[in-house]
Amino acid sequence: MSQQDPCTVSVGRRRAAVVGLGARARMFTEALTGSFADRIDPGPF
Repeated sequence: MSQQDPCTVSVGRRRAAVVGLGARARMFTEALTGSFADRIDPGPF
């Protein structure tokens, strides 16, 4: 069995949800819908 670098393996899209309304929720929401939008399917907000 060959080992693959986890940074280069394509795992498809992942689902994510922000839980809570703390001070960092906006930062995480913007990252999920902006920078990582091509890799993340946001769950219900």
